[in-house]
Amino acid sequence: MTAFVGRGAELQRIRDMAEAVAEGRSRAITLVGEAGRGKSRLLAEAITGISLPSLVLRGYQMEEAVPFSAARSVLRHLGGMPGGSMLERLLMGDSPSPADPIRIFEAAHKCLTPLLPVLVVLDDLQWADRQSVALVHFLVRAAIAEEASLGLLVAARPGPAVTRLEESLRLLLGPDLQRVALDPLGREEGIELARSLDGGLTEEQ
Repeated sequence: MTAFVGRGAELQRIRDMAEAVAEGRSRAITLVGEAGRGKSRLLAEAITGISLPSLVLRGYQMEEAVPFSAARSVLRHLGGMPGGSMLERLLMGDSPSPADPIRIFEAAHKCLTPLLPVLVVLDDLQWADRQSVALVHFLVRAAIAEEASLGLLVAARPGPAVTRLEESLRLLLGPDLQRVALDPLGREEGIELARSLDGGLTEEQ
């Protein structure tokens, strides 16, 4: 993993959000930037610096049409917890019915509830399958309905996927949803990053 350079303001906004969630208020942040802006690196740094437990979902370009592929590791983790036997059975069922997604959502929520407050992280939203994105939205909605506390941190490239999610989350969270646009690193930060990757470079080079 490369050295973490810059992004101090963005990192502080994430930590402030996590602190609010720990105090009992559901919140969400979307990190939006073009490829190469360091979204995944910022997520990794943010997770290590907060006290909340985190559950990480990740979209994969080659699996965006595979149901629950982005949420696979999280669902398996929740299914292995006490009370997760129903979720495990739904995930391993041989003949899923059209009603199974909502049953999976409900079972995952039941397993997640004892962990709250928690931070749910979704990286590469633009490649996440629609069932995993719907699951994330359901978990936020269920937490709000039950007056529980859940934080959502999403990283995405600009495009319709993040716009749709933001529009729906805004109805649930209002001003407690923030969009953070990731601009390119500044000149000094770029120099620092380059020299962290190649110690032989001088400042002038």
